[in-house]
Amino acid sequence: AAQALTWQGGDGVEQRLARRRAYDALSALAGALQRSAAEPKAVQVPVKEVVALIDHGQRLMAHLSLVRMTLVHRSAALHGDAARGALAETRQAIDTVLHLRASNLHAAVTDPEELSLLPTETPTQDVTPWLLRRLKVLMHDAVQIRDMAFAVLAKGSGLPRR
Repeated sequence: AAQALTWQGGDGVEQRLARRRAYDALSALAGALQRSAAEPKAVQVPVKEVVALIDHGQRLMAHLSLVRMTLVHRSAALHGDAARGALAETRQAIDTVLHLRASNLHAAVTDPEELSLLPTETPTQDVTPWLLRRLKVLMHDAVQIRDMAFAVLAKGSGLPRR
């Protein structure tokens, strides 16, 4: 997320490596879920929560890709100060949430119903409101990932240790 939410792209290799690590982590979760199905019920991972975690992770990655493409191809059309500030704020908040350090970020996150509303301007008129909306969706998915991670950990805490 930190690589994708940077105004100036910098090193493309670092971005690709970061993206690869994120997809590898999601793949590892999917593999653990698949392998867990062969285990006794008492030690299986919580399927519903892990599937939701993977789903929100995939969504987050898709939104990060769209933000990155917007910054690469449409940065000249963005309102620089507003976009830079929102990117920095989102980058910091997502870092906090994804490192499971946040417990009270629900107030800062946009209501999911508000996320269904699209900006009134078309992206050809002004791309900035679309980027700002995408950043809110990113935050929403990051909080969902955090909540599912806590749910997985809470359900998994009763599992016997090997």
